[in-house]
Amino acid sequence: MLQTQVSELAKLLDARYERLQHDIRDQFERNEMHVNTELDERPGDMADQAASDQVTDLNLAFVERRTMEMHDIEAAKARLNDGTFGTCMNCGKQINFARLQARPTAVRCLGCQRDHDKLYAKEETPSL
Repeated sequence: MLQTQVSELAKLLDARYERLQHDIRDQFERNEMHVNTELDERPGDMADQAASDQVTDLNLAFVERRTMEMHDIEAAKARLNDGTFGTCMNCGKQINFARLQARPTAVRCLGCQRDHDKLYAKEETPSL
């Protein structure tokens, strides 16, 4: 991979990381306003509490997804530093630049990722 391509991908990783940090900060600020508003209001019924709990759960899921993506970016930056960035962890071949542009945190080439997804795809099981 050319150094200009590596630099472009590093910039993409940095920009995405900053955006994720901003998103998480905004989410925490909104949560704080939501909690403060709830504290100022009279206690609601069970439906109000259930709705509030659902909003809290969604907010936590939002933050968790972004935090996981930040960890992926940190791992990609570590691979940039140790020279393994862009190398498929399964077959050892170079990951296509277009794939890395679309997903700079990719650790597998497209073929190996397809195989991985087929092998580890979860079957939906009905639950009650």
